[in-house]
Amino acid sequence: MINSGSKTLYTFTKVSIVFAFVAIVNVFVGIIGALIFEWRTGLTSMFMVPLILLSQVIQMSFVSGFA
Repeated sequence: MINSGSKTLYTFTKVSIVFAFVAIVNVFVGIIGALIFEWRTGLTSMFMVPLILLSQVIQMSFVSGFA
């Protein structure tokens, strides 16, 4: 049987991996869509990636309850 500390760590890791994967997929799909729609919009999107990734990290910390 898994003790509560290990179960909490496992749940946190599982949730973090899922949120990280969803965030990465969303960023790449958004940039590809922006490049198809208008190349200037795509370039602007690529420059915003660090801000988007930072906001996802902050969101993950709030959702996980460790903020």
